[in-house]
Amino acid sequence: MEVHDAAHNVVTSAAAGTTVHPFVQVSGSGPTPTGLAFVRWYANNSCTLPGAAATADYSLSAAGAVDIDGNTFTPPVPGAYSLNTYYTGDARYARTSGPCVPFTVTPMDTDADGAADIGDNCPLAANADQADRDGDGLGDVCDGDRDGDGAANATDNCPDAANAIQADIDGDGIGDACDPVDDRPTVQDHNGSLQLTGLWVIAGTVTGNIRITDGTLIVNGRVEGNVQQSGSGSVVVGAGGVVTGNVREQGDGDVLVAGTVEGNLEETGAGSVLVSGLVDGNVSERDSGNLEISGTVNGNATERGVGDVIITEGGFVDGNVSERDAGSALNNGTVTGRVSSS
Repeated sequence: MEVHDAAHNVVTSAAAGTTVHPFVQVSGSGPTPTGLAFVRWYANNSCTLPGAAATADYSLSAAGAVDIDGNTFTPPVPGAYSLNTYYTGDARYARTSGPCVPFTVTPMDTDADGAADIGDNCPLAANADQADRDGDGLGDVCDGDRDGDGAANATDNCPDAANAIQADIDGDGIGDACDPVDDRPTVQDHNGSLQLTGLWVIAGTVTGNIRITDGTLIVNGRVEGNVQQSGSGSVVVGAGGVVTGNVREQGDGDVLVAGTVEGNLEETGAGSVLVSGLVDGNVSERDSGNLEISGTVNGNATERGVGDVIITEGGFVDGNVSERDAGSALNNGTVTGRVSSS
């Protein structure tokens, strides 16, 4: 008694779902045997639990071989089994009973990566490490959005770093979240005022005022003076950035403060103001944008346009909060003074 695979090699185990052929040697001469072969599967590999798995009738192959392939039996679960065969005999071939042999059914592993299909996070694509960067249960090698940011891998400018807004401030096609090279124009140290156009990063210390037109200024260093922006673009004070004077934005961009502004902050254009860091003075927005504070303002916060003023949880204003036009004032943080809206 033997078990063969599809190529007629002797096997002692096979993955669930694959085809194997029990083999029985019969004695006689003539054409293909015409009797029936019985195959009995046992529920363990010691042949002590007969019939516990299944018993079925099989026809012998008409191709001249004596592999039993007329039917298919699928064990209920992967595990250790055993089986034997019995041939009923016919006019030319004698009855034959084969010995019981052990046989192991292993879990199906379609992609042959060592991870069974039932638990493989990419059952049709080999990935032995089962890496799943975004934790969505779909392995990286078969996940169309492996960082889970909503941007498909093929068009994601950082396919392995979540960046839903696809920010690429230097425009080199590599998203900010994974760009190892900052190609933006940078000012290290400068003594005196600056007149700038376009995108600029303050990485060192500028002793003097900065005026930027039709561009965005990012302060990651220190500006010992005032900052004024006009036209298109925004002003960003990064988490480690400091402006010792006032910040005024007169264009249609936003003012984002994650660092420190030691003077007043004023937005007179169409953009919004978001303070997650510190403004050690008054903050005002005078047009259609919102004023949102999740950090600290040591002064008054005033919305004079049609937008809203929002103090989020954790936000702190050491002064009054007011909305003086068509918007509203919402306080979920801490305000030491009055909160009012018209």
